[in-house]
Amino acid sequence: MSHFGRRGIPHPCSPFALGQFPIAQTDWSVYPFPMARQTAREKLLDAALKIMLEKGYSSTSVDELCEAAGVSKGSFYHFFKTKEDLGVELLRDYHRRGSEAFAAGPHGQIPDPKERALAFVDHLLNIAAPMWGPGCLIGNFALDLTDAHPALQQEVSDTFRSVSDGMAAILAPLDPDQGPGAGNDLAEDFLVTLEGALVLARAHDDWAYVTRALNRFRQCLN
Repeated sequence: MSHFGRRGIPHPCSPFALGQFPIAQTDWSVYPFPMARQTAREKLLDAALKIMLEKGYSSTSVDELCEAAGVSKGSFYHFFKTKEDLGVELLRDYHRRGSEAFAAGPHGQIPDPKERALAFVDHLLNIAAPMWGPGCLIGNFALDLTDAHPALQQEVSDTFRSVSDGMAAILAPLDPDQGPGAGNDLAEDFLVTLEGALVLARAHDDWAYVTRALNRFRQCLN
């Protein structure tokens, strides 16, 4: 059975739960990360990204990851002691590669700090559909995890904080309050806007919620 409903967007049929299925139809060829890496460890991480964006962390088994990556179970345990260890490394890999995608826009060539910050937000809007159409791994993990995974929960918290800190440094020139912590509120507002819009898009099966929310955030910066 196809998991794609109206508007070409996956619908939340079993076993998918809210926060555990792609919002927009996933075309991995336009995903901001290369998804055809070669080493066994990289193949496991790429397979985990695809499957856990679709099914969530809890519903994904080690056997399923090994089959999708085309590697043996022995290879899995050579690189990762447990599935939780893989989850921690996957979040770090996702953050690193996401940071590279964030930095790849034309904003880096703009000398004026305010214009550079606005161009950075425009870049995020331009990559939003390929980047977050399959879902946000950090947000998915935050919704999916329980107290049984303290190391992974801490990694989720640390990753969100690191993303926010990196964005705050770029957005600081747009903050009316230029005191200590300039840009922090704007960065947090962006993350709240994005993650909230992703939840609404899943609930209503409509990517337009994300587009509207991010466009409103951009308009508020003018």
